[in-house]
Amino acid sequence: LVKLSGKLFIFAATIVKWIKSGENGFEEQRLNDVLNLQPEASQTKELEARELDSLYGVIVEKAIGSNAPKEKEKLLKVLHSVITVRSPVCCEVIAQLTDVTPQQAQAFIAALGSVLYVGKAEAIYIFHASFSDFLLRTKSTDLHCDPVIQHDFLGNSCLNIMNKMLKFNMLSLPSSFLKDKEVKNIESAVDNKIKQILVYACKSWGYHLEKCTLKNAKNNANLMEISLQKFLEEKIVYWVEVMSVLQKFQQTIRSVKSAVETFLLSPANGMTPHWYLSILPFWKRDIAAIEQGLKMGSIVKRQMEKPNLSVWYAGSEINSIAISDNGESVVSGGDDNMVRIWNAKTGASIGEPLQGHSDQVWSVAFSPDGKRIVSGSSDKTVRIWNAETGAPIGDPLQGHTHSVRSVAFSPDGKRIVSSSSDETTVRIWNAETGAPIGVPLQGHTRSVWSVAFSPDGQKIVSGSLDETVRIWNAETGAPIGYPLQGHTDPVSSVAFSPDG
Repeated sequence: LVKLSGKLFIFAATIVKWIKSGENGFEEQRLNDVLNLQPEASQTKELEARELDSLYGVIVEKAIGSNAPKEKEKLLKVLHSVITVRSPVCCEVIAQLTDVTPQQAQAFIAALGSVLYVGKAEAIYIFHASFSDFLLRTKSTDLHCDPVIQHDFLGNSCLNIMNKMLKFNMLSLPSSFLKDKEVKNIESAVDNKIKQILVYACKSWGYHLEKCTLKNAKNNANLMEISLQKFLEEKIVYWVEVMSVLQKFQQTIRSVKSAVETFLLSPANGMTPHWYLSILPFWKRDIAAIEQGLKMGSIVKRQMEKPNLSVWYAGSEINSIAISDNGESVVSGGDDNMVRIWNAKTGASIGEPLQGHSDQVWSVAFSPDGKRIVSGSSDKTVRIWNAETGAPIGDPLQGHTHSVRSVAFSPDGKRIVSSSSDETTVRIWNAETGAPIGVPLQGHTRSVWSVAFSPDGQKIVSGSLDETVRIWNAETGAPIGYPLQGHTDPVSSVAFSPDG
């Protein structure tokens, strides 16, 4: 035995555990099985690993025994599930994932006591990573675990479990206006009404689908598609409820589409029944969840043929919006003469509206660093604001004689370009001092409705009611080439491609 073990402690420990766990006089048989593994004359790491693999093979084969092929396949699914679950789980969960009885799973895992052990909360653990490596690596034997196929199997199992067990208001929460922490004994309700297998499925289905990479899955592809479709159409609202009471949003946020992510990060977090009120207006109108959700409270059932990701109410007509470079904030300008900043994920208003314009705001933009906002208004001015405090920076930029229709920062944030509705000019400003740079850019014959900088800041493009697009040298103000002609109506928006 010493010669067989070489320098591998895990080999020696596994041999001893396996031989000692033999019952009914089989200890000697197990000893002989191990002694039949012939040690190499000169041990190398590769040879030692090979002998350890041989030992693992003997242990698993003995545990499976002489069961019929279908029974052997089920037992291997149990073993493969133990090494590929998202986190260690108890024997009962493994049994439900693999569709065997708890007794069958327990007996098989007990027979593998030299390589597996039961730890905290009855969860099953592997003694040494070399065992799972053996199962994942040994493609030449029928003990091999193909991780793509296995994650496909577990992902489909999770979906089937959720499709079967998820239902409306699983905890029988009394009101949609109470926070979870305000509900009495909610922890015990979670333990009693949400079974461990459902907890695992809700937390882990996205993990397994990601690991099997769907397109590459070789097993049950059609079944997976059917299960996923049923889940997304009928059960995902109830899944959100379970994730809410489990407080496990961040673990599975990538498991759902961006529409659901909006609700997970919204102010409704911590108010489980409120998920129904939040998500129903955005859901397919023909699913049963809507009818059940209506029982929860006074919900206005809004039907949309092509639902938006989210709808925010600003209090007045919106004329312009822009998103910060980091994607975290949205700025809007409207007919109420105000500039407003919003949290891009939740739709919550950030701070107070930015007040200073005396007429409707037509155009807004963030500086590249997100620290400033520029706005153009019918009051003929351009204003710069501190995006964090909402305070105005400097005095209004004056020079236009009519409504300012379009504003934009240069890529370095040092210049601002603007255009006016009843002027034919484009103006450039120093974003730090507010002073005009050079003379207005002249060439259009009617109002200029849109302007933009090139990515390198060297050029400016403008679109006009004269049905042309013009390109300008941003440093000198000189036109570059001839006007771009072809439109048969006013040009209301222009932009550069990312490569300029």
